[in-house]
Amino acid sequence: MKNLKAAMMASISEVLETMFFMSVDFDMHKTIKKNIDIFQNGITMVCRLDFAGPFSGCFLLIIPEKLLADMSQNFMGMEQIKIKQQHLEGTIKELTNMIAGNTFSTLNDQIEFTLSIPELIDTRTLTSNYMGNHEKGVEIITETTGGFLAVKIILHDT
Repeated sequence: MKNLKAAMMASISEVLETMFFMSVDFDMHKTIKKNIDIFQNGITMVCRLDFAGPFSGCFLLIIPEKLLADMSQNFMGMEQIKIKQQHLEGTIKELTNMIAGNTFSTLNDQIEFTLSIPELIDTRTLTSNYMGNHEKGVEIITETTGGFLAVKIILHDT
């Protein structure tokens, strides 16, 4: 788990700093469940990406829509006023895919993982299905210059 968390942190930093020109800071004391209010101060979007390999599970990316809009603007080089819902959806899916892929290659570039197509999930589904104490996995809350986002990996029992 320790190696997975380190790989996630390195990947989040690399993707956000390189692709979105954002500095990041990790707060190892925050958890999604205890700080869900961080993400409910506005509209929040959640993306899920399933993966399989030596271990399997799913990635979850939780991000406020305002931060996602800023990231979409940086990523696409568009004016804020021209950013539409479809751009937000594309950005969150691509961001989830980039962080997941980078995490696995950072963890071990000799091991192959298959990634599903990222899908948006409802925030109610997030709370009811993914925030229980029964999941095994890793979560990281990241503070960026534009706000907080969270990445969670839930590992399936094998």
